[in-house]
Amino acid sequence: MIARIWSTGILKGKENEYLNFVKKESVPMFKMQTGILNVQILLQQEKSLVITYWLRVEDIELMENDELYKQTTQKILAGGFLTDTQAVEKFECQNLSGF
Repeated sequence: MIARIWSTGILKGKENEYLNFVKKESVPMFKMQTGILNVQILLQQEKSLVITYWLRVEDIELMENDELYKQTTQKILAGGFLTDTQAVEKFECQNLSGF
């Protein structure tokens, strides 16, 4: 399993706009992707992490080249609630706890 973590800054006072976009646009888009297992949104003051879990790294690559993903990314960047700082990292998940 692979975790893809997208981090972004959120402009002060725009957290609700951001969360509404994520609920209405981002989560439905993720649900349409091949190989996705889960989506978690973490929010703390003016920062958010979107953690998606995938079966394979190839599934992430398919999503990143998907037209709906590209459109959703353009919309969120133009939405007026994010700072200029975003980053993406990918990690292989190791389940060592037995859960």
